[in-house]
Amino acid sequence: MAHWASQPLPHYLRRTSYSLFLVHFPILLLSNVLFTELGFSGAAAGGICMLAAWATSLYTANLFYRWIEKPATGIKAQTVADFWNMDRLVRLRFRLAATTFWVLAIPV
Repeated sequence: MAHWASQPLPHYLRRTSYSLFLVHFPILLLSNVLFTELGFSGAAAGGICMLAAWATSLYTANLFYRWIEKPATGIKAQTVADFWNMDRLVRLRFRLAATTFWVLAIPV
């Protein structure tokens, strides 16, 4: 099992799984609309549409991972590291501002 998990395709799918989760449903909805609006029918056309939606989902997940998820992960880690290197009083001000924001944002 460990040998299978170290192959390139499972590694790629494991790395981009969250991005794939986020983008697959809108792409499936779009492919469904295109399938019905273009007047396709039959099992062969449905299979081709499913394969196209699958390939589009993988491609879009890869772009989402490279351009959004991966850079955002680096920013988050950098921000947390910077936060803990701040002066204690500055951290307290951040906590108070965040608490005030969430208290004001909650609808009554």
